[in-house]
Amino acid sequence: MKKYVIIASALLLIGGFACQKEDASLVKDVVEANETTNNRSLESYYEDNIEDNTQTFIVDANAPISITGKEGSVLTIPANNFLDASGNLVQGNVEIQLIEIFEKADMLRMDMTTLAADGDMLISAGEFFINATLPGSDESLRLIDMMTLNVSNENPNPDMKLWKNTGNGWELFESDDRAPDGLLEPYDAGYVASIPQFGWINFDVQGLPMCHVDVIVPTGSDPNFTDVFISLDGMNAMIHVPDAQYNGVDTYHADAPENHFVSVVVIQMDPNTGLNTYNIVYSTFVTCPLTTINLTPLLNGSIGGMDNDINTLP
Repeated sequence: MKKYVIIASALLLIGGFACQKEDASLVKDVVEANETTNNRSLESYYEDNIEDNTQTFIVDANAPISITGKEGSVLTIPANNFLDASGNLVQGNVEIQLIEIFEKADMLRMDMTTLAADGDMLISAGEFFINATLPGSDESLRLIDMMTLNVSNENPNPDMKLWKNTGNGWELFESDDRAPDGLLEPYDAGYVASIPQFGWINFDVQGLPMCHVDVIVPTGSDPNFTDVFISLDGMNAMIHVPDAQYNGVDTYHADAPENHFVSVVVIQMDPNTGLNTYNIVYSTFVTCPLTTINLTPLLNGSIGGMDNDINTLP
């Protein structure tokens, strides 16, 4: 996974325990935010979107903490619950960083898709990044007791589980004696997650039976400068096809849910010119033993202007 840089952005606070940290240097000019930008790497595209979607708070480590994210997620942390790298109890202020992802467009923009470590496509009810540091430090603190994340959902799935990011896809959290009823508990109005560590987490249910697909990209594409995403139509599920599944010529050999419609996005950077292009094929029905999806040529322009198109993914 990509290395993410945590930056502040505006957020609503509740409970009187958190106060917003503002940094005028991070405010982007409206023209800059809307322009179509060439000459940028795929890595910087993802990192920029991570920065733009990170919410940052300064809170008192010695008091109960309650924070509400801009998408409505409520994070609660007990008082006196942080240890520094030396194992000392943290006193005074700490900085909390929070990212909420509920839509496939944001999964793609931040390169945080629902690919499990075993290669399955997972169906998500939300992806989240949670971290805590001392103000001005990049070093994560440690939790003593679990923190809790409460996420509203009108139709909670009782099969939904809590997953953690391993750097090579998502893996289930093991059960924990501190949460005997489970680390993720669906209830009538949503989910409550008991979270034992900082980092990326995901509310996911196991996906569907998979079938082979070939994604055709321009001949001679370099996986260092090309990314392929497969989105499951009608469900909150998207995978980033691993670079290792490229055949070295013009095809990514991947898997997608059998007997379902998928939409496929290819993003590519030309290392010689620095220009970025992309293409999207919408709603292809996947049948066994093989479905071929052609994404050549890449004519849709810079990824800096792609947001409107990925917002229309089914």
